Amino acid sequence: MVKQNGVVLRSIRRLMGLLIFSGIPVMFTACVYDPVYYGPPPHVDFRPHYYDYYYYPSVRVYFQFTSGFYYYHDHQRWVQTRVLPPHIHIDTRDRVRIRIDSDRPYVKHKEHHRIYKPKPKFQADKKRNLKEREANQQWYETYERKQGKRKKKYKSLQGQRVNLTYYVSSENIAGMKLEIMSVVRVKIS
Repeated sequence: MVKQNGVVLRSIRRLMGLLIFSGIPVMFTACVYDPVYYGPPPHVDFRPHYYDYYYYPSVRVYFQFTSGFYYYHDHQRWVQTRVLPPHIHIDTRDRVRIRIDSDRPYVKHKEHHRIYKPKPKFQADKKRNLKEREANQQWYETYERKQGKRKKKYKSLQGQRVNLTYYVSSENIAGMKLEIMSVVRVKIS
């Protein structure tokens, strides 16, 4: 009888150990519901990004200000280039400024061609063509100079006391609440 009780006790212990160790992973995979939605931090911009172009309807050419690229149609395909071929003449009189939500303007070309019809019997002037190309190049270079170039070097913060401006958000990961800091500004105090 004692042997049977010992076997039964060992079986119960094994079963309890198995239940405990199989229950731990289930415990860590439990879903946690947080009813408070913090949303994106206020400094994040979720507005759609738009691209500005000049569209020349009579020659079906686009010029993008920010990249300096021309897009033109050539033998059933669209070509992206910084310099137009010499047989394409652009003119300020045949130019429309458009704003598109894509960096590939030719995707909506059928719509643009329908809205901005080419002028009948329009002939581009070669002098205006050169001026327009130079003006577009100058516009792009001016844009490049203004964008992303910092005038002063960053100061070293080593050994400095600083004030941080940040937004806090929190996430639950594996049942633990973690706070995340999104730093917006660092100012030396």
